[in-house]
Amino acid sequence: MNETQTGDGVKRLPEAARTYRMIQAVTVAGILTAVACAAVVLLRLPVPLPFVVAVGALFLTVDLVFIPLRHHWFRYRVSEDEYFVSRGRFLLTTVTVAVPQILHAEVIQGPVLRQFGLATVRVKMVVGDHELGPVTTQEADAIRRTILSGSGRTVDES
Repeated sequence: MNETQTGDGVKRLPEAARTYRMIQAVTVAGILTAVACAAVVLLRLPVPLPFVVAVGALFLTVDLVFIPLRHHWFRYRVSEDEYFVSRGRFLLTTVTVAVPQILHAEVIQGPVLRQFGLATVRVKMVVGDHELGPVTTQEADAIRRTILSGSGRTVDES
């Protein structure tokens, strides 16, 4: 059993996913704070710049506190019969779908995820889409193959 798997076959996201989310949060908060500061200066709004920076820093701090908690309480299991995702503790959300009900599964990997060796799996169902991840690229490919084989399709058909 590896560090991302619990005893009942339910898996957790890899640690690289947490690092990726934290870097993403810092980047987004930095860009939004810079845009807000530019708007205050260019539009000559009566808001002090230190206040705008403090609000940006507050949102970033809250996000950085909750990312490890969200990461810790995210669990998933994919078999040829069932697709199961659980997230949260206080506001628990679970998704359970019979694999034959899944229309398509695709692996998405942008340049930043690729740097971390991660990918996201997007599962398409009649009622909507669901994303799982980021997980390692090997795990993403295995999830996709498991879903496609469980729904009676081959990897070439998708």
